Amino acid sequence: MKIRNGFVSNSSSSSFIVAVDDINSVEKVTITIDVDITKYADYFISTKEDLDNFIIDKYGFGDIDTLEKIFVDYGDFEHEEYEKLLDAIKRGKTIIAGSFTNEGQQDEYHLALNGIPKDAEGIEIIYNEPGF
Repeated sequence: MKIRNGFVSNSSSSSFIVAVDDINSVEKVTITIDVDITKYADYFISTKEDLDNFIIDKYGFGDIDTLEKIFVDYGDFEHEEYEKLLDAIKRGKTIIAGSFTNEGQQDEYHLALNGIPKDAEGIEIIYNEPGF
C-alpha cells in the first residue's frame, strides 16, 4: 500500500480494480445522482403572465415584441411549447426553466451532456436539450 505524505492534489482521473466471473458478461454500471435542478433555474413560472414574460424574454428582441410576433417569427415549435407550458400551469404545475453547462460541477456536467432523465420522478419534461 502506498502512503502519500505532503500535498495531495485533486486529480482529474481515478483508478479501479475489479474481479468478474466472465469478461463477456460484464454489464454497464448504473450511476445515480441526486440533483436539485432548482439551483440551475433562471425562471419559476406559475401564471400565464409569468409565462408570457418568459417567452418574450427568451425569444424577444425588445419592447415591441409580442407573443403573436414571436410565434410568427419562430414558427410552430415555440407556439406548441407555449401551449404545453400553459396547459401545465392550468393543471397547477410550476414551470422551472434554466440551463446546464459543462463548466460546472460533476452533476451539472452530467445533465448538460445527457439532459434530465426521462424517468425523473415528479418531473414532467416539456423541453430538454442535452448535448454540446
